Amino acid sequence: MYPVSDKFMEAVQKNTRTFYWTGSIVTKNHQTYPFGNEDIVKGSGYITRQCCGSTEIELGTVYASEMGISLYSDVDRYTLDGAEIRLSFHLVYEDGSEEEVPMGVFEVSEANRAIRCLELKAYDYMLRFDKSLKLNASSGTAYNFLASACNDCKVELAHSREEIEQMPNGKEVLGIYSDNDIETYRDLLYYTAQVLGCFCRIDREGRLELVSYGTTPVMDIPTTQRFDSSYSDFVTRYTAVSSTNMRTETAEYYALDVDDGLTLNLGVNPLLQFGLKTTRERILRNILDRIVVVDYVPFDSTTIGNPALDPGDILTFSGGHADESKISCITGVTYKVNGKHSLKCVGKNPKLSSAKSRNEKNISGLLNTVEAGKIVVYNFTNVSPFKIGTSPTEVLSITFTSKEETTAQFLAELLLEVTADEVEKKITGTAQYEDAATEDGVTDTTVKKPVTYSFTEKGQAELIRMHALERGFEAVGYNGISQSATGAHAKDYWAESPKFGIGQGKKTARDEMNRLDLQASLNGYWAFGSRLMTMGWPLPEQTKAYEGLVAMRKAALAAVRPGANCADLYAAMLDAAERAGVTPVTGVHWGHGIGVASQEAPWIAPGDATVLKEGMVLVLNPHVQGPGGTILYSRDTVLLDFNGCKILGWYKDWREPYVASDSYYSGGG
Repeated sequence: MYPVSDKFMEAVQKNTRTFYWTGSIVTKNHQTYPFGNEDIVKGSGYITRQCCGSTEIELGTVYASEMGISLYSDVDRYTLDGAEIRLSFHLVYEDGSEEEVPMGVFEVSEANRAIRCLELKAYDYMLRFDKSLKLNASSGTAYNFLASACNDCKVELAHSREEIEQMPNGKEVLGIYSDNDIETYRDLLYYTAQVLGCFCRIDREGRLELVSYGTTPVMDIPTTQRFDSSYSDFVTRYTAVSSTNMRTETAEYYALDVDDGLTLNLGVNPLLQFGLKTTRERILRNILDRIVVVDYVPFDSTTIGNPALDPGDILTFSGGHADESKISCITGVTYKVNGKHSLKCVGKNPKLSSAKSRNEKNISGLLNTVEAGKIVVYNFTNVSPFKIGTSPTEVLSITFTSKEETTAQFLAELLLEVTADEVEKKITGTAQYEDAATEDGVTDTTVKKPVTYSFTEKGQAELIRMHALERGFEAVGYNGISQSATGAHAKDYWAESPKFGIGQGKKTARDEMNRLDLQASLNGYWAFGSRLMTMGWPLPEQTKAYEGLVAMRKAALAAVRPGANCADLYAAMLDAAERAGVTPVTGVHWGHGIGVASQEAPWIAPGDATVLKEGMVLVLNPHVQGPGGTILYSRDTVLLDFNGCKILGWYKDWREPYVASDSYYSGGG
């Protein structure tokens, strides 16, 4: 509930009141058009807000508030694209003073001109989060994800780090598995709020706010304030929570000792897929603790209205056929400008619901999975910043528990980029000077100091080849290379003779990209892996080309499925490149079959009409032109199944190139 004075709460519950509405339109060029009650077409204005759908209580929701209004206005509608509308309610007291309640900030989505009036529809800032997700990290705390979303989408977060950490699971380190369905920041908000046991809304100042369900009523609505009402003869209650574990393909189910209510099904939450079973249980039980407070009577009611009420507010109803001993929660509200307000609380009947049946079937599967002692691979990630000083510093900490004697093997790869404070250093030795006279005759002297690197392309290739052979691979293909994606040799597709290290003696420098390309066979079958890596952060032109490559990859994964043909798959990637504004490398195929040979039919090319079938294994390999005509590519190996395709391999995603410090390849590294 928006904070208002006691005087407001007393006045707003009287049978008669004096009030009016005001607002303003602010265009993108900062032109302001205020309006008042007299400018609003009678019966036209409304605001709708909700935190749940039409049937039951939900967690994590990210509903946008909608506003519509018609104004007697001569504002040029062609200036309203992206304009903001602010509305306010003013309650006038008997002594002539008044109190203003802001009703929200909305961005115009539609503007239509009718006779003598302007019709507007707008939504709050929640739609700003409908932006493609781009995270620099795949793990972090809830605050990390929320802050990143707000920063990238230009919305203020209404909570401090400390406030988020005080919420259930607020201090937990969460990981996002690579094969997920998080496409936008709005999706990320949804899953993060689920973990925190909350739902999301945009407050009246345009900030992102997380709200938990409560039990404390903010006001009572007596018969005198209701035009009509209907109440359920049951109470919505939750006594269990369920979440799907994608690794075990079971539902993890946790309940109160007396489990006689509804089950809140969280579905597949990508933030709840990593960690030990004990960790996941702790997180889910914390969520359960938040949802068991729900003990609400569903209702529908039309009232004289209190504009300070919000979704999530707890109410009581008294008089008539209401039961004032029970509480209800506003899950949806519609404010009519200068009119009635509609309130609603949704919910299911615990006795009639079939929510338990699905979970009961899965409990046995979950127990069997635990008893079977399956080998489970967990990811452990250091997500906190750290300093390396003169004393030893813990970089990675792994903690696990077990009820029995356990043998465990942990394989870890650490990529550290250490930045030291700037210090003044003196260089002694031979230097090359370049003099340039300035206008005032003062000489500007530049010192050129050659930088040497210890690893050549040939050396990198040999390290990759040795790595593969030492791990039991039978052979390494001619593309077993580490090839610079910049420079003279970057325009070549693969090595000629010898069959590795295109540049041979070329040494990788800062701001260069490397193509890490490996073919190897095991038990007579070939596998393909290829990724791009930068020495230091990529340059803007490299980033643009890489983003085009990612767009082609995304199009390929969406198009490859049984029944499609290779030419159509090629066309989908070509179309994606054009839309991304990058230049594809044509004249070569963009993928192929793989099996007993490292490259075999079919070919993803314009002239190949081969129809793809379930069980085929393909290598997807789009190419784009990088800066200076260089060639950039990364590869995915996929298995076609009835759903489309399944990515094979460890590194399942490559939304960004892998970043390494060039100091790793320096002479001192």
